[in-house]
Amino acid sequence: MTTKTHRLFFIFKQRLLSTLLVLVVLQLWVMPAGAVEQNPLKPIDTSSPRATLQGFLEFMNEGYKTGVGLIQPYLDSSNLYLTPEQIASMHDTLHLQASAQRALDLSQLPPAIVHESSRRLAIQLKEVLDRIDLLPIELIPDAQMMAKTEFKRWTIPGTEIQIAEVKTGPRAGEYLFTPETLNRLPEFYAKVRNLPYKPDSSVGWYDLSTYSSIGVMMALHCIESCHPAGCSISPSIELESCFSTSRCGVGSES
Repeated sequence: MTTKTHRLFFIFKQRLLSTLLVLVVLQLWVMPAGAVEQNPLKPIDTSSPRATLQGFLEFMNEGYKTGVGLIQPYLDSSNLYLTPEQIASMHDTLHLQASAQRALDLSQLPPAIVHESSRRLAIQLKEVLDRIDLLPIELIPDAQMMAKTEFKRWTIPGTEIQIAEVKTGPRAGEYLFTPETLNRLPEFYAKVRNLPYKPDSSVGWYDLSTYSSIGVMMALHCIESCHPAGCSISPSIELESCFSTSRCGVGSES
């Protein structure tokens, strides 16, 4: 492989990986027939503020760990495409994130933007929680504690982040992060983004997820064009043409 082709191959892998990460967090990947999950239907427990916060963190942590776990092995390999095992990990990440997003009260968002907004808000919330002190789990109200209190909401101490019981609609009785909290998450994230992460945090997740839709569409066009099933010429020539400005407009390195 020539030096130029090798460089293009490495750039392609980086951009392919970036696109795959975007696909995971945007939930655009289509589940193939026969894919097996341990329990893709496992719901998040939202019976109390304790259960909601704990479930959100567990699902998001596992989703991050599963997704990031495929990055380095892929970059270290000579493979252009992901293995079935790596694709399965991406599907696991998708399901875990979707479960975590169930902890958010999205009832006040316009239906047209719920899908994308829930993804972005969940990651912003995780980024905030990864930088602030949280009470020990046993000190956060559980269902029994909430049954004895008049006010069916709980605020993370030292913040304005609230989890409250939903009063009406299909999710009545569940404890979710409130619409007011979600509305202010960009503000909260902006205030804490320069604070250090706590140990075992989802480092850099929001930055990984914030790519322009135009860039994603160009990358997807390149991937489709370069896939062996659609190639009628040699992979090295197709790879070089895929990153030429005449094909995708991404020929220069940023």
